[in-house]
Amino acid sequence: MIETANDCYNLKEKYAYLKANNIRCKMKNAGYMGMDMGMGMGSTSNIKSVSLEVYYKDVEKTQQLLNNTKK
Repeated sequence: MIETANDCYNLKEKYAYLKANNIRCKMKNAGYMGMDMGMGMGSTSNIKSVSLEVYYKDVEKTQQLLNNTKK
């Protein structure tokens, strides 16, 4: 999962939830996503992005946990 650094609150919630459920995961700075369209003019400043990475053996359990929280 990837979010912009400005909108990563939801990603931080998921990270905390997964850690509380013993899922091996980490948050990383993922670099830059491209152009900032926030001003409606398509400025050329880059948006920094943050990613939530889950250990490959925990992906299925992660999907089950996150699907259960949407109900």
